[in-house]
Amino acid sequence: MNGIEKITARIISDAEAEAAVTAEESRAQCEALEKEYDQKAQEEYSRIIKAGTAKCEDQADRTKRTAGMEARKSILAEKQDMVSRAFDKAEELMGMMPESLYVPFLAKQAAAAAFTGEEEVIFNERDRAGCGKAVVKQANALLAEQKRPATLTLSALTRNIKGGLVLKQGDIEVNCSIEILTEGCRSRLAAEVAGVLFE
Repeated sequence: MNGIEKITARIISDAEAEAAVTAEESRAQCEALEKEYDQKAQEEYSRIIKAGTAKCEDQADRTKRTAGMEARKSILAEKQDMVSRAFDKAEELMGMMPESLYVPFLAKQAAAAAFTGEEEVIFNERDRAGCGKAVVKQANALLAEQKRPATLTLSALTRNIKGGLVLKQGDIEVNCSIEILTEGCRSRLAAEVAGVLFE
């Protein structure tokens, strides 16, 4: 082997040794990077899973709360409807009272609502024909007992009311219809009626 061949062999040997060191360093760096990025990927995966789980749980809670509110609203609406139907039924029953109770009831309403004692008393068609005269007579008797003017008269007019009466003098009217009487009691008695219905 001559001098040039020796030098060439030496260069090749050094280059191979240096390449082996560089390859080992590169392999070690690659392993370290792979390990680092593997850990980062695992951390990111865990973060995404936790965030997704939290988001799903939050969405489920919101859906549950919304469903609960809707259910409560629906129940409340149903209860309000039942209370309203109870008052409607009361109106119906008041209009169907036996005359022995209905006439004194209406007479008391007329006497209590009379301002001058000279008003005309307006009924629906059924009550005007059925008990109108008796109510006016009893109302006048009540007014006379109270030493008040007692000249209420049965009106020729009728009104489209479920029952009860309207007192009229000139342009002034006092509405004592069953609808108005129950409406006046509704705000005061609604809670009590609900208590009876939903105990």
